[in-house]
Amino acid sequence: MRGIVKTLIIILILLIVFDSILIYVANNVDFDSGDFLADNSGSGLLGGNNNSSSGTGNYLGSSFDNAIVIDAINEGQGLSKEHEWLGNNACIGKTPEQDLYEELIEHNESWYDKFIITCNNGDKETYYFNVDSFNGKWE
Repeated sequence: MRGIVKTLIIILILLIVFDSILIYVANNVDFDSGDFLADNSGSGLLGGNNNSSSGTGNYLGSSFDNAIVIDAINEGQGLSKEHEWLGNNACIGKTPEQDLYEELIEHNESWYDKFIITCNNGDKETYYFNVDSFNGKWE
């Protein structure tokens, strides 16, 4: 009987530890954005906050240096991934308005899409996406 009780206690401890790990991961990893798959300037599984709460600061996508890298085979897939990422990460805690500005920019021999989004509280958030993998590819 003692062996069964000891085994049950060990299982209970393991479940508590596993549950704690799941809670930590759920609160610190943004699985919807896909950014946890790649380490991009401190983002992803080991990184911190992937978005801006005020549109200022050094957050993922805030500049050319920490642009969000989109891996896609063509323009259609790339733009779809950009809009999906923005839908999951822009204006967190606020609703994005339809005011969305996009610009294609060449910088240091790479291509970037720059999005400026106005949130419903008036904050503007800017995001840069590195689009080298799909820029100019239509098929």
